[in-house]
Amino acid sequence: MSNEFTEMPKMVLTRSDYVLSALYQWMIENDGEPQIVVNTLVDGVFAPSNLINPDGTIVYNLTPTAVSGLSIKDGYVCFNARFNGKETYVSLPCVSVVVIFDRVSQIAEQVNSPEQQQFIIDNGGAKQNEPVAPPPKQEGKSFLRVVK
Repeated sequence: MSNEFTEMPKMVLTRSDYVLSALYQWMIENDGEPQIVVNTLVDGVFAPSNLINPDGTIVYNLTPTAVSGLSIKDGYVCFNARFNGKETYVSLPCVSVVVIFDRVSQIAEQVNSPEQQQFIIDNGGAKQNEPVAPPPKQEGKSFLRVVK
């Protein structure tokens, strides 16, 4: 099998931010339930090992009731979710997302092809940015104030 991705343009690595964000918004606005299938073999993906499928993928439910603090930007999908009752911060490269699908309408869209992901795996993983740290928890008083 020939590797046709010998020089992968930067656009191919970053377009998934926009595709994911747009499809997520569209699904939410149409009362859908967005889910993503993630390839856990891509560098930078940290997933609960007991939830990884035998084919190396994991499915995340991205509905607003399932996650909080969802951010799709700068090459990463980041959110807080509960696994076995414990809140966990999840940060994964957008290039690790294979498919985004709507559980309600059964509409699915491929985000990154297996060939693109294999190229990334073979060439040292997803080196777009450093993994995103979780946002700091705010303690005490709110920083908002009433303006008259």
